[in-house]
Amino acid sequence: MSRVHARFLGLLAQPVSPPVNSPLTRSVHVHQRARATLQAQLAASGRWRGGLLFGHAEDDVLHVHFAAPQGYAWWPTCQTPLQVDPHYALGWADALAAASEQPVDWVGSWIMYPDSQLGGIEADLVWLHAGRTTALVDDLHLLMSVGWSDGRLSATAYRPMDGELETLEVEWLPAP
Repeated sequence: MSRVHARFLGLLAQPVSPPVNSPLTRSVHVHQRARATLQAQLAASGRWRGGLLFGHAEDDVLHVHFAAPQGYAWWPTCQTPLQVDPHYALGWADALAAASEQPVDWVGSWIMYPDSQLGGIEADLVWLHAGRTTALVDDLHLLMSVGWSDGRLSATAYRPMDGELETLEVEWLPAP
């Protein structure tokens, strides 16, 4: 069972797959498929956007292979960037488990501002706090703010660790 299943089905007492993100993670590598999804979302400016990140940890790097939207904008369950439609998230997790060549699990959440620009740390901290309150963001699930900065795709990744805030380096990997 994936962590998405545990989260959205409330099956926390059931065994969950081993953690794919580690407190030792120091950087985030965003692979081409996730990058393409995030770039497409940047074109839909004018509203908040968000969703889940799927990937795995290897050594001290978190690999983000897929970025799933939170659902459809007009759904009542998707009114803020950290509200994720559970049915949509479960469908993504099931599809990735069936189709992915590598093991992937939910490793974090992403947000985008209505103007598609990269947010500042003060604004991001509001969403980090909201994510911590709802347990979408913790030491195993980061928050990545994505947007344009000086005309380039940029992101800042955050993770709370032992009461402190860690900022992780984000690297956009080229297509293979």
